[in-house]
Amino acid sequence: SALTAGTMRLLLVSVEILVDLLVVVGLDIVNVSWTSVPRKLYRLLIATGLAGVLSLPFVLVLQADSEFSTVMHNQVAQVVSMLSASFGSSDPNAVSSLNVDQIVSYVREVVLGNYVFMFFVILTAVWRLGVIFASRSGRTRPAPLMLFTLPAEFLWPILVAWAGVLASRLVHLGAFGYVAWNIAMTGAFLYGLQGVGIVQFLFVRFHIGRGFRLLLVIALLFLVL
Repeated sequence: SALTAGTMRLLLVSVEILVDLLVVVGLDIVNVSWTSVPRKLYRLLIATGLAGVLSLPFVLVLQADSEFSTVMHNQVAQVVSMLSASFGSSDPNAVSSLNVDQIVSYVREVVLGNYVFMFFVILTAVWRLGVIFASRSGRTRPAPLMLFTLPAEFLWPILVAWAGVLASRLVHLGAFGYVAWNIAMTGAFLYGLQGVGIVQFLFVRFHIGRGFRLLLVIALLFLVL
């Protein structure tokens, strides 16, 4: 059943507010004194898992709503039409040839398969920036990325998640496929950070210039993403 326009607008605004609140709550989980979970990595993962669980009802409602699908289709069609016009196409079939339905389906797959992962990236980035600013005001330096290591136990769950990603490409797994994608991308990001830390260690060991270090680290992060 389709939601009314007013109800859907309220739902979308609620989702935006929920995301902001989840970031604040996530930062609180990471930064509060919590002796039972001392490592920040585990706290970031706990906060991300909590965000995924709390956002699930909103995602399910929006995914199943025909009105929201229509809005998405219209938005994509407008973008495709604008791109077609910007390239000077006068062919009225140019827009339809780009297959708006396929683009909408692809966008849906990307969003559902990465939204929890992107929340983890945003939460991690905001927390790290906060640590850097706090360290500057306190004249202390944050722990360098070269000290970041993942526990060996992380390897098997992430390999299982990537196996789930492969299975979702061969057989449609529905919601399980999206869960596998989010876990797999989070794992890839963490192992990418560990790789960047190893590169930083080699830079320090072989006295590589600071400017070249920063440039290469940024390039590696873009490759990971």
